[in-house]
Amino acid sequence: MNKPAVGQKVFITTCGNLARKEVRELFGEVSRVGRKYFNVKFDGSFLEINCHIDGWHQNNGEYIADYEVWESKEEYERSKQMADLDKKIAKYFSSFGRATLTLDQLEKVAEIIGLENAPS
Repeated sequence: MNKPAVGQKVFITTCGNLARKEVRELFGEVSRVGRKYFNVKFDGSFLEINCHIDGWHQNNGEYIADYEVWESKEEYERSKQMADLDKKIAKYFSSFGRATLTLDQLEKVAEIIGLENAPS
């Protein structure tokens, strides 16, 4: 992720314990940028959160973060889609028995994930 700029519009989602029942989607604006952290002010609210520049997640000290900040809603949707696909693929290959793929399909998968030259 890029370093945020003051005035940049961002997309915010709840995470951790705050998202236990439902994930809330909010918008905000970067209000201050420092060396390690930046602040985001929620649209239509006085609430302001402090976030790490490295991972764009809330700096909540030793406690779990309540909010994640994204550059755009599209980036959040892509991340969510990637996690869903990762889960489905892992479930397919971790089931009991052998995968029902042909040799050609398995060779293509091995090529995509870079297993041709890996030691057995």
